[in-house]
Amino acid sequence: MSSFKEFMREKGFYFALLGCILAAALTSVWAIRTMVSRISIKDPSLLPQQQTEEPAPELAPEPATHPVEQKQQNVPIPGASSEALPQQHSVREPAELQPAPEPAAEASGVPTLGYGWPVQGSVSQSMSGDELVYNKTLKDWRTHNGTDIACQQGAAVTASTGGKVTGLKNSGTFGTVVEITDGEGRVWRYCGLSAEPAVGMDDAVSAGQALGTVGTVESEQGDGAHLHLEIKQGKTYLDPEKLIG
Repeated sequence: MSSFKEFMREKGFYFALLGCILAAALTSVWAIRTMVSRISIKDPSLLPQQQTEEPAPELAPEPATHPVEQKQQNVPIPGASSEALPQQHSVREPAELQPAPEPAAEASGVPTLGYGWPVQGSVSQSMSGDELVYNKTLKDWRTHNGTDIACQQGAAVTASTGGKVTGLKNSGTFGTVVEITDGEGRVWRYCGLSAEPAVGMDDAVSAGQALGTVGTVESEQGDGAHLHLEIKQGKTYLDPEKLIG
């Protein structure tokens, strides 16, 4: 017991000093934590902020790029006078933009035996396609959808190919018209025949068979006596010169 008292007498000062240091350290830590807590409550912006990803900015929608349809101006109306219109204008779409040919509603079922010119003569006006040509009779610009074959009035007209008569009419524009549908569904229109054709509706005809005689094409009287021949596949006009050869 006396030894412990002697030890405490010699070392007691140091133990007391160590205790004071520990107490001061604990007090400092407590004071710092209290100050930080108060600051965070009063002004949270003083505390370190965690980085957050900013949302990507919204992009404005791109303007629409759909083309706006443009109306074609100065397109001639059949029957209207427009002599000043240049020939390069078109009343129909270019051939590459036209829809695919539609099959005819009714095929003849009669085999096609070949193609031949329906009347003896020479081509006086070719099919114009998309180009406008001046019509001397109607005095306007329009497409010419067939081929004109110059000949004598009253000349014999024969079928260019075999088929079935699917149309007989008297048009104020093209005179008497005989329509024959061939085995491929093409419609051959023989325009400007005399008033009494040699065939009737639903008749089966063969290549070279008589259809009638050349009469008058009312809308093309200024071009003299001729036969106007058109060929259609669905809604598309075909060039007789290219098809017959």
